[in-house]
Amino acid sequence: MKTGNGEKGSPSKLFRPIAALSFLAMFLFSAFCPARAAENDAWVEYRNVAIGEDGSFSAKVPAEARLVKADTGLRAELIEGSLRGTVEDSGTKEIEIEVANGAGLIILRLIRPGHSEESGRKRRREETAASERRPRKGTQPAREETPSSTTPPIPPAPEPLVLRGWGSSFSKQPRSASRPGGETAPRVTRLLPEKEEGGAGERGESGESEEPAALPSAPQVVLKPVPRGEDKVEDTGVKIDVTAKQGEKALFVLGVDLAARGLYTDAIRQFKRLLKEFPKTRLRSEVELRIGEAYEAQGKKFEEEALRQKDLRRSGAAAEALDEAISNYTSAVESYRSVIEKTRDLDQADETQLRLARALHGVVRTRFEKTNTPEDSPTVVVEYLKSFVGKSDTHLASQARMGIADYYRDLGDARLLVKMESKIVKRAYERAIEEYDGVAKEYPGSPEAERALFEIARLYDRNLEMRQFDAAVKYYELLLKRFPGSRFAAEARQRRDWIRKNYL
Repeated sequence: MKTGNGEKGSPSKLFRPIAALSFLAMFLFSAFCPARAAENDAWVEYRNVAIGEDGSFSAKVPAEARLVKADTGLRAELIEGSLRGTVEDSGTKEIEIEVANGAGLIILRLIRPGHSEESGRKRRREETAASERRPRKGTQPAREETPSSTTPPIPPAPEPLVLRGWGSSFSKQPRSASRPGGETAPRVTRLLPEKEEGGAGERGESGESEEPAALPSAPQVVLKPVPRGEDKVEDTGVKIDVTAKQGEKALFVLGVDLAARGLYTDAIRQFKRLLKEFPKTRLRSEVELRIGEAYEAQGKKFEEEALRQKDLRRSGAAAEALDEAISNYTSAVESYRSVIEKTRDLDQADETQLRLARALHGVVRTRFEKTNTPEDSPTVVVEYLKSFVGKSDTHLASQARMGIADYYRDLGDARLLVKMESKIVKRAYERAIEEYDGVAKEYPGSPEAERALFEIARLYDRNLEMRQFDAAVKYYELLLKRFPGSRFAAEARQRRDWIRKNYL
């Protein structure tokens, strides 16, 4: 039966043979290509790549390929599907390239021209073993690499070395020679020795216990009371509470060490870190005292720098140095006040009061130099008086009286510098001489008496407003008689002889 367009039968009958042929082709493809039929199975492909006479080679691989492994003795680089490299030694090399995130693997054999390949049986065994080791897609590769006979074995890692020692002397020692348990000695060691539990070190190769290396020496804790009176010796040790934690001790000793080296900014930073990390520390008063000392010492450095810049006629730099000096002296005063308010140690409070007066004296003195307005400041004198009035400590009293004398001398110098009236200048100098003379008479055996006599003699000798050569010779001779080994003896003797020769 013919249709209207002249064709025989229905159009659907024409597609049935085509569909049958398509299914047959798919079946044959899956039967003869099992390596790529299963979607979840990894596949391996081998390729031979010739090596040029100069040792170079190149090959094209899929763009998403990734270099996984390469034999030793060659250099390879894979960039956007283009593999290039060089072979440094003779022999056949292999490169493994992963494709499609582990779904397949391409193994490239790099063969030099004329090089005989291994037997087919051995090669097939290697291929079979490689395919069995290849993980399925989605699993983590876990290949065991067999080192080549030409690759030298990797030596064991050397035993780590640690630096041990105190201060600037260090020695290299292995970890086994450190403290028991392999713990290395800290950079800042503890201040008090602690008993090691067990008492035995690490076991050596012979099985016998080895004695642990001795810890570096550390500053001793001062526990004896501080003497009072004229025989009192300035304490240079590190006072520290025996109940303080190891971290507190370490930061405290580090700050003290930095301050002793003149690194005052770093020392202040460590002390403030201690107060921040250990807010309930029992070392608070001592730490704040050290902070004040560091600020005061730094203020003196800036004050000296200002004088140096003035000598060089650098007024701008001198003004900046004076600002820094005032700032540091002010910070020292604040730290000292905090110590006085919080400490329960009366001796520490009295000594801190003297330091506070000196720091406040530094603020006023530098302001004299910066503003050129030397006005009397009774506050400084009052703070000095607080440190010894009503107390029996003659050591503090002699130092405080010297501080008052120095204050009036500085006031006279400032007034003389700005050319104030002569009687106002002399008034300050006369008050200074009065205080110096009182120290020399009331504390005759103290170090302050030695300096007091020299300061009086120098005022009468070198100061134009107070010059009296006969009085200068009198105090120079008194100094040489009472303190023949004085550090001022050479200058005193030279000035006395010069005055006698030229003016008396």
